[in-house]
Amino acid sequence: MWLYRQTDVDELTMFTKAIVHIGLQKTGSTTLQAQAHANQRHLSKQLGIHYPSRSSLSTRGNHSYSLAAMFPTRDSVTAEGERFRRDYEDQFAQCADPVVMLSAEGVAGFGAERLRSFRSWLSSVASEVVFVAVVRGPYDRALSGILQHVKQGGTFDNCSQYLYSRSARSQLEILRKTLPSDQLVLLDFASVFSSDWPLGVLIRAALPSASMDAFNPVTLHKTTLNSSLSNQSAYLWNAVNTERRYVLNGGPRNGDIGPLRFRYDLSHLESHTGKAFNPPGCLVETIMSHVENELQYLEETFSLVPEPSSRPPMFEHDLDPAAPLLRRRARSLSDTTNMKKLRRLKQLVAGRCAASSVLGVVSRRHRNHTPSHLPAAIEMARILGRGTTSRLQREPAIVETVLEEIARSSVAIQYQNAVDLHEG
Repeated sequence: MWLYRQTDVDELTMFTKAIVHIGLQKTGSTTLQAQAHANQRHLSKQLGIHYPSRSSLSTRGNHSYSLAAMFPTRDSVTAEGERFRRDYEDQFAQCADPVVMLSAEGVAGFGAERLRSFRSWLSSVASEVVFVAVVRGPYDRALSGILQHVKQGGTFDNCSQYLYSRSARSQLEILRKTLPSDQLVLLDFASVFSSDWPLGVLIRAALPSASMDAFNPVTLHKTTLNSSLSNQSAYLWNAVNTERRYVLNGGPRNGDIGPLRFRYDLSHLESHTGKAFNPPGCLVETIMSHVENELQYLEETFSLVPEPSSRPPMFEHDLDPAAPLLRRRARSLSDTTNMKKLRRLKQLVAGRCAASSVLGVVSRRHRNHTPSHLPAAIEMARILGRGTTSRLQREPAIVETVLEEIARSSVAIQYQNAVDLHEG
């Protein structure tokens, strides 16, 4: 395990306090980070809190990626991790604020040794360190976790391992055993988000001396971000994942997406309105056992009983997630979306336009993958090849060759030519 390499502390700005918001996952972290990111200057001017917001260090206020790179699970830090460390310390050295604040729900998933290394680094730049975790009612958090699992390509059938690996118990137990008791603050999700400005509740808990009364924050257009799927969208998304497998051999990060799927192909389902998600009856035992274990642990270990959900546990006993009608609708949705993408590509090639615009950002390493294991967009990148999109403008002769390749692509063949690409 790589341990943080101690630098000359005198060269760094010594903050009086470092506040680290660490999630937990599915507890409104995206909203809290967006509020901190939007109020970076206000936090500094009015409260003396430095919130690093360089794009090199955070993604819309989330520091998870950069901190994970600085404190990896491997034996040594990468060059990228060293660069992140220098960027943080450069910012710290130029900062006059007495308090620094970070937000990274990924830290809640750190093992004990990674967490100790991270805490050691924080202690080198701040006199006092406090970690703040938001704890949500287990039933609501379980439902939110299942929806996230489905959006990432999972199904209702295999959600139990996802819930177990991200349980509050597994994460809080490492935090409890690794951190001194006076450095860990737990907040109830319901209390935090009952306020018009949830970030203010978190700051007040971690920094009681902060004068919040006169603080006038920048408000977001949306009060909550990363909203949940509706019941209808959740069941349809689950059916598509069941009928058209999305994750292969490590998932999208490794370029392994099912042959009839592509990135973000169901993102439009996120905006569909409907009633709140009720899980299928087949998950009653899985969810309620998980909820009971979580509640028991929180009460016995921390004397914490999160405020229960405003709605009681409900399950869809009359809706079969594997119903034939739902499965046919899922196949139709996946086929239509994919064929529309292929047809659009054909039109761009025929018009010798910038065909790359329909592909999105495609990693070059995908080009040598077996065609039958590629989603539509990636396979089209393989057909076009490096530099072909610009050659289309200069060499009309290759257009017909590319069109023939599109018509013969494995994706089109697997759809059994459901849509004639030459007439699109």
